[in-house]
Order: sequence, then structure tokens, then C-alpha cells
Amino acid sequence: MSLFRKCQELKNKRFAQLEAAEKALEAGDQAAYDKALEEAKSFVPEIEKCEALLAEKSRFGTSGSPAPENISAPGTQGTSAEDVSKAKQLSDIRSCNEYTNAWLKAMQMGARPATHHDGLEILHKAMTVAGGDPAGADGGFLVPESFELAVQRLSKDYVDLSQFAHVENVSTLKGWRNIELSAGRAPLSSVEEDAPIPMGEGPKVKRIGYNCHSYGDRVAISGELMSNAQGLMDYLAEWFAGRYVATKNGLILAMLNKLPFTALTGDDDNAKIAAVKRMLNKELNTFHSRAAMFLTNANGYDDMDQWVDKDGRAFFKPDISGDFDRIKGRRVVYADVDLIPDIEEEGVAYAPLYGGNLAAFAGLFVRNGMTMNTTNVGGEAWAKGGWEARVMCSMDAQEMDSSSMLKRGIPVFWIRKSGAC
Repeated sequence: MSLFRKCQELKNKRFAQLEAAEKALEAGDQAAYDKALEEAKSFVPEIEKCEALLAEKSRFGTSGSPAPENISAPGTQGTSAEDVSKAKQLSDIRSCNEYTNAWLKAMQMGARPATHHDGLEILHKAMTVAGGDPAGADGGFLVPESFELAVQRLSKDYVDLSQFAHVENVSTLKGWRNIELSAGRAPLSSVEEDAPIPMGEGPKVKRIGYNCHSYGDRVAISGELMSNAQGLMDYLAEWFAGRYVATKNGLILAMLNKLPFTALTGDDDNAKIAAVKRMLNKELNTFHSRAAMFLTNANGYDDMDQWVDKDGRAFFKPDISGDFDRIKGRRVVYADVDLIPDIEEEGVAYAPLYGGNLAAFAGLFVRNGMTMNTTNVGGEAWAKGGWEARVMCSMDAQEMDSSSMLKRGIPVFWIRKSGAC
């Protein structure tokens, strides 16, 4: 076994014990936690010896495995200056053209991390800097950053509701935040000279807990598709971009759907316009009204786009950018009906109309953004002679202030009952 391979396996074993320790800690099993942590520590001396020897072998650019870097194992949340430096080093490697070209070459030739190939040294270097993740022969090479950036750019083509919500990156699976409930502020008490200052009423808060869950998927990639690896990157980017956005949207929409529903009444446009204005003027408090936006689906948008006041003027006012419309200065966002479906109530289909301050209503706690890996030795890829791509993320959504959003419905058509004329 090569020295590089031995070092990789030691790191993989250490990381497995750290994961076991984390699960034991979450389960409250102190004995299992202590045992796993001690076993993880037992690998450190041997890993340090291997890394020191590898570093010395490649010190003056001689042939051999690149010098590994000693950083926190993947999955840990290091915050030291050294960890930041290592993260930047890994990012620099994965973002250079040499890494992208080597990755494409590896895809086309079916190279595996456990086997050395000339010209692929930079791929092994990235895995070493990352602490051995993916794990040797059990995983694939790290994808270039250009692939991940491509996914982020394509995501902007979708209606991403998280851009209007409160998004917070967290480093733990579980935690909480305190939300102030004070609706207003009382004036300070008048105090006479030499008189004691009265004790005031403190702020009222409630605790919002979050518990991040993992979401993931994997797709099979044929060997024929792998022959055009650049086309593969474009394909996977487009495929996973929508899935990632849909996951975030689903969490937010699930909370919006639980809000009390009220249908807009009135036979003409003026009555509907008055009802929407009333939402902003009276039914939301001033702060949420000023920060409000409207969210509906294509059916609701089409209906509202044709509303005119008593003077025949359109209710929608185009934004100066020309990209969206406004209602009394508040932005109107809409999505396809398959994303935000109509609401059926007593034989009538209503297009949902959510109005209010989504940033105060929905909190999205993201532990890990979308991460992607490819392999030709895991899952069913090896048996079928193909490849697999895996994407994972970890997040949770919690309702913070239910009074900051309202749920209304715009009647769009009658539903024909079975047996009706």
C-alpha cells in the first residue's frame, strides 16, 4: 500500500469515529461518545507521521504524492485562522483551470482516486487538503468550483423564495433563536428630582428552535454521457439547480399554507382592489406593511394584471427596472401553478395571495448548502459501468412571526362537481 493511500485510510477511519462521536453526543450516550472520541484521537499520531513524510518527499518538487495538509476533518466547524487558510487553499485549487481540465480528463478515462494516473496529481492534492473527503476508493474526486458556481447562476432563473425570507447559516444541527414579541414601545416614565426610577416592563421574547434535516438525491450517469464531460457539467447543473431551489421553496410554502385563509369578496375590480389595500392599510402592522411583498401563482397574477380602478387605470404599477410589478410600492412575485397550486374551497378554486413581510415570517436555517460529488465506484455505478452524481444539503425552516403574513384567495374559476350539470 502506498504511503498516500495509507494516510487517506487513516484519515477516513478517524473521520468515521468523529461522526460516531457526534451521533452519540446527540443521542446523549456519554459512554459511546467518550469511546469514539478516544478512538478518533488514536489515529492522530500516525496521520501526522505520514503527512510529515509526504511533505518531505515533495518538499523540493520531486516526484511522489503531494504534501497533505493537516486541517479539521470534514463536517467539523473549525473557525481558526488556520482553517480559514486551508479552506482558501482548497478553493484556489478547485477554481483553477488546471484542476478543471484534470477533472474532465478523469471523468473521460474513468480514473479512480485509489489509482495513480499521470496528470491527475492536482485532484489527489485537493482531496488531501480536504482531509480525505470523499473517502479514497469509496468516493469520487471533488468537483471543480466552476461546476458549483454554474449551479448557483442557474438557480437565479427560478423563483427562489428564500431571497425574501430570513436566511441564517448555522454550524449546528439543532439550536434556537430568541424572537422579541413586544408589539410597541411605551414611553419612558417621568422621574422627579431625587425620586427613584421606577422599574419598567422588559421585552417579551419567545424561543424559536430549529432542527436541520438532510436532503439529498443521486442520479445515474451513463458512460456514453461521461464521454462528453463538459456537457455533463451543464446537464447536472441544470438538473440540480431546480431541485435545490424547490427544496427551500417547499419548506417556506408549507408554513405559508398553514396560515388562516380568507377569500377576497366582491364582484368587480374595485372591490378586490379595496380588499388588497385593506391588507396593507389595516390588517398588517405598519412595520410589516412597509416591508411587505405579495406572492401568488400564475392564475392569480393573470387576474390581478387585468384589474383596473374606476378611472380605467391599471392597478399594477411597473417597477422602474421593468422586471416586476408593484402594488402601492410593494413588489409582486408569482410562480407557476405547479409550484404554488390553487386552493379549493367549497367548489371554488382560488389563486393564493400571500401578502406581508416574509423576512419576519419565515426563518430558513441552513447548516450546509448544496454539495455535490461524483463517483464510478459507489452505489450501482460499479456494477453498471457508469457513474453516479450525489447532491446533499441540510436545513430547516421555522415560523417566527405569524402576524407578519396574510393569506388570501382570488377566485379564478368554479370547480364542476361530479354529477353536476
